[in-house]
Amino acid sequence: MESDTYVFDNRRLDGASQDIVNPYIIELSRTEPIYYKGDPLCFKLILIGDAVRYDNYIVASLTQAHCLGIGAERKAFEQSGIFHGDQNGLIWKQGQLHMNAAAPENISPHALQEHASWCSVHLLTPVRIRRGGALVQTIDFPTIIRIIKRRIQLLTERYGGNINTDVAMKVCELASEMSLTSSGLYLNEMHRYSSRKKESVDWSGMLGSLTFEGELSPFIP
Repeated sequence: MESDTYVFDNRRLDGASQDIVNPYIIELSRTEPIYYKGDPLCFKLILIGDAVRYDNYIVASLTQAHCLGIGAERKAFEQSGIFHGDQNGLIWKQGQLHMNAAAPENISPHALQEHASWCSVHLLTPVRIRRGGALVQTIDFPTIIRIIKRRIQLLTERYGGNINTDVAMKVCELASEMSLTSSGLYLNEMHRYSSRKKESVDWSGMLGSLTFEGELSPFIP
């Protein structure tokens, strides 16, 4: 299906020549390493840009997922419902579909500039940054801003919207003026099962937190 390729396997649209950023974000409400029988597994799936056109296909896929199972061992599970992430409107439950509740939202109101003199960055899932083929284990503020700028640029180029290149270049320059006041990063070694490769692949990355000080107002949006 076109929707499956566009949302979940986008590199095929580019001839698999390079990694293509996918138009979605998965957020877990809890990050437990082990889930036992009966534990709820809740997550938020955020569709970005033009990917919202396929929201009905995504919901249909999610409602059929129990037929395949979840995880590398395809464990059985029971789906309790699908809700709008912020407005909590009911989209699907017990076979009843209410797609009018899947309303798109503009993130602009969340990007207002405020005054701030310090921030704490928490890496809740393994962050994998490669430089010269090697995994970067020392992350500074300029690196974070460059990655955010690059991700926004890739998303807007492929899925709609725009990025102000002058502002983007300016914040990248200002990033070097921020001071690192504390760092608690560590390498989290982990592997995940790849259904495509049919094998376990290394997915190690950096976890922990960083604290920065300086004039952070330009970076908040």
